[in-house]
Amino acid sequence: MYSSLLKIAFVICASLFHVEFSFAQNNSELIELHREKLQHLYGSRGMYSKDWPYSGEVSIEDVQDVLKGYRRKVGVMWYVHQNDTLMVMGIRADQTIHRVAFPISSDSLSSLVSRLNRFFASRQSNFSPKIRGAEIEDEADTSTKHSSEEHQAMVDQVFSKLSRILFPFPSFADSLAHVIIIPALNLATLPFACFRITDDHYLIDKMSYSIAPSLFELMAMDFLQKEKKNDFHKQYQIEKYALFVSNPAYPKGTKWHFPDLPGAQNEVAEIVQILDAASYETEVIGGQDATQKNILMNVCGYDILYFATHGIADPENPLDGSFLVLSGSGGDSAFLTAREIQDIRLKCQLKARLVVLSACQTGLGSTHEAGVIGLARAFQISGADNVLMSLWNIDDRETAKLMGKFMEIYIKEKHATPYEALRQSMLWYRDHEKSQPYYWASFSIFGIP
Repeated sequence: MYSSLLKIAFVICASLFHVEFSFAQNNSELIELHREKLQHLYGSRGMYSKDWPYSGEVSIEDVQDVLKGYRRKVGVMWYVHQNDTLMVMGIRADQTIHRVAFPISSDSLSSLVSRLNRFFASRQSNFSPKIRGAEIEDEADTSTKHSSEEHQAMVDQVFSKLSRILFPFPSFADSLAHVIIIPALNLATLPFACFRITDDHYLIDKMSYSIAPSLFELMAMDFLQKEKKNDFHKQYQIEKYALFVSNPAYPKGTKWHFPDLPGAQNEVAEIVQILDAASYETEVIGGQDATQKNILMNVCGYDILYFATHGIADPENPLDGSFLVLSGSGGDSAFLTAREIQDIRLKCQLKARLVVLSACQTGLGSTHEAGVIGLARAFQISGADNVLMSLWNIDDRETAKLMGKFMEIYIKEKHATPYEALRQSMLWYRDHEKSQPYYWASFSIFGIP
């Protein structure tokens, strides 16, 4: 299905795209600028193709028409960066449109986002992968030198500044049940769940959210749903096949040291029990069997793909240096890279409604004007509808608790979208386990409702 989305959504020419964009003065020009940046992003992925035709004109009114079709009240927060200015637009179905231009360079904005992520990443787990022979402490760990009070004060300061930039409309979220975030630069790597939209409430206290690839794919998904004439919730009820990759026998002899993940095995075992009780057919591939060959042979036919393993994000080489870790005798054969994942589409179209990347850093990658190039997007390009991704290195045992509750809600509550299931599991974890956002705000879902 996702290849159809691409065919509808984009025109990718067989020549290099320019990167100098003119300043957009109105909504139509902003949409066209958005299109140009997306075309360049796909070119950066090496995905030029004459088979993806022009998707036609798209207007803000078209987006509002799409929002009117949702059963719950849904809004769009859309970000486009141009000429040292971040354009922020809030779109609702009720004709309420907010737009503001915030003066900030791309380097400054990306640095601010990275700084916030480093505050969270500084709480490294003993179960996180490390480069062999490297010092444990680096730039990402400098915040550990501060007291907990100083650390929290710095986090609050960055959160406050980003909130003013990214959510400048106090009344926009009123009565919304879900917000679709269409990011620019590295905004998709932010833990939006723990942004405060009022003095007393986090975003997830009020609504669920999802990260959408682009405005055009939002329109394309609406078109395809109407073509299918299928009820949204009925599609979620027919999932019956799930594949789990659980704690592979991690390779030796690489530059990385990958600690064993005992929590990952427990996590998968508990979730398999939930799915078995719901009459799913499940397959678990772990240990020495979790090779790249075995995974790629089996990945195409499942409704749910679940990876409980290590993940690495490489901002310098996002397609070949970002990977999920599998079993292997050593070398790159044990690494399932972002490029190999997006190339699955050349062999088959993934039917997965949900891919869970219960691994570190799977939502990170290389920053581009139109978003992040990394693992999560690679699965979508090959057909997956929704990809649950992690934003920083997280504790093995605590991840098992959060993911277990997420899957329980997603499977047992018939009308729970993955976005609402993630929201409810975060609220449960915050109220019953640990209240710090470091633990419960570490996942987002990349997809289109």
